[in-house]
Amino acid sequence: MTRVRIALGILAALILLSVGSVVCVNRSCSHVQNTLEQLRHAKENGDLEEAKALCGEIERRWESFQGILKMCVSYEKLAETSNIIMRLEPLLEEDCDEFAAELAQAEYMLRNITESETPDFANVF
Repeated sequence: MTRVRIALGILAALILLSVGSVVCVNRSCSHVQNTLEQLRHAKENGDLEEAKALCGEIERRWESFQGILKMCVSYEKLAETSNIIMRLEPLLEEDCDEFAAELAQAEYMLRNITESETPDFANVF
């Protein structure tokens, strides 16, 4: 009977850790996604000062969340997303057309991270 209790305790701990990591990934990515959306609106409205401030905020948020995300998400996804996010501010300052493409790519990568870390039948098998 003791072995069953220990096994159930371990199973419950694993389930709690899994749910906690999913919540952590979703919350972290949604914070950055919301700031990216604010950045898109600031750029469309022509407010470059606010857009530059938002770029800095996105970089700071992403750096702060990366330590947590390293435990749950593959390094390749994090590195690629970091490279995209770090290119946003220089592209904004150059005022080139690539900024919109990089912004869309950053949104796609964050959405991809969130979807790939959410457990569902397709991700498990």
